[in-house]
Amino acid sequence: MVTTLRNVQADLPHRRWRRRRTSVLVAAVAAATLGVAGTAVAAPVQASGDASPPAPGVAVATDASGDAGVLGRTATLTLAPCAGALETPPAACTGEAAGRYDYQLNAGPPQSLTATGGVQRVQIPLHHVGPNTVTVFAVSATGDLSESASADFVVTTPATPYADGDVDGDGHADLLLVGTDADPGLWLARGDGAGGLATPTDIGADGTGINNTPADWNDAQVLHGDFTGDRVQDVLAYRPAGDSAGQAFLQYGNGDDLPLSPYSGDSEWLHSDQFTDYTLNGDGDNPTRLVAAGNAGLDDTGIADLIGISGDAANGYQLDLYTACGGCSAGSYGYARTLAGPTEAPDGDDDWNDFSLTTAQPAGQTVLFAVKKSTGELWESTNPSQNATALIGTSGTWTRIDVPWNPRHVPALVFGDVDAAGHVELWAQAGMCATRYTLTGTTLERGATVDLTPGHPRHRTGKHRKGSGQALGH
Repeated sequence: MVTTLRNVQADLPHRRWRRRRTSVLVAAVAAATLGVAGTAVAAPVQASGDASPPAPGVAVATDASGDAGVLGRTATLTLAPCAGALETPPAACTGEAAGRYDYQLNAGPPQSLTATGGVQRVQIPLHHVGPNTVTVFAVSATGDLSESASADFVVTTPATPYADGDVDGDGHADLLLVGTDADPGLWLARGDGAGGLATPTDIGADGTGINNTPADWNDAQVLHGDFTGDRVQDVLAYRPAGDSAGQAFLQYGNGDDLPLSPYSGDSEWLHSDQFTDYTLNGDGDNPTRLVAAGNAGLDDTGIADLIGISGDAANGYQLDLYTACGGCSAGSYGYARTLAGPTEAPDGDDDWNDFSLTTAQPAGQTVLFAVKKSTGELWESTNPSQNATALIGTSGTWTRIDVPWNPRHVPALVFGDVDAAGHVELWAQAGMCATRYTLTGTTLERGATVDLTPGHPRHRTGKHRKGSGQALGH
């Protein structure tokens, strides 16, 4: 079945659509992104003296409940020269012929599709759980707009949660990299489960709600995980310093490898007081480092926990757990408890501020890694028995890992995942190059380095191009 058609006056100002127009129509978009299906000619428009085309016929294929499909998949959008063309039997359409259709999913950026004069179909991505609306205008060859037509439909969550790090839902962990000054953005390199990476694409070109440019990602710590309970990987950009210190911008995961949307309905701001810890400082401290940590707190809320290093120079630093309540939004995140006090760093010193963090989830259990930046020591915290009194990060859970690097050249570990063989992989970033390290027991072995610089031939080498890639949090 298809959803009920609604013909309404323009829900969006015409000027917004005119500003977003380009001379390149969706022939390219459809081929590269949306995948235009075959068209069926029906009820051609009859010429008349009207200046504007009639409101188009619009329908989205749904089931009996009005569900168009699962997040991360696609649905079929049907367009016609007028609403009557989708009736049975089809009616003739009158008015100016459409040269193209401009359509918009929710508050996302408008797209365009060349009109054929008959009924035609296009695959649209399903990126928003719950109610959705697609709004369509017909545009004549001279640029005149029709009234809008809209169709409502519902998108459901996947039956099984995506594995940690699997951004596109293909069953393999992917790699997210914050770009450099030369190549800003948030770059997604799809993984093959065996350490191989595909050519990266910028899924953060529209920024993080600050200036809505790729440079928004600069200086942000980027976390991935299910922060909304919709069972796909979302992206959180946290800022430990600067004008937005302590704030985070959450972009809801698409469930596929298409660009993220920073616009209303697809994102939200998490304010600094959500992460404030007052246990060391009465004025409060926000994390200097924050990582996603799955079900580290063992509360099974369905929303990923967070672990961070919080504190200040005067009072010391400690390791904190942040959680959200089950069934709640990400706006419920808050300080839950201190995992390790100022004198309980992995090496037994009061030097949490000298550590960086990353995580991985072998067999669905979160493992926390801490790198001492001044010496290169690597520590792993596990909780194999899932004991609520021995959460990861607490005293007595740390094991030192043998590392292959020189203490004078400590790599920036930015990402942890699990390969198809079940081995933990840790990825280091330098510029737009990524180096894979594989953990076997308590020994970390170095693998190949992959140059992920956009527009450059990809190769594996022991060297990397210099750059200014920012730290990435798991």
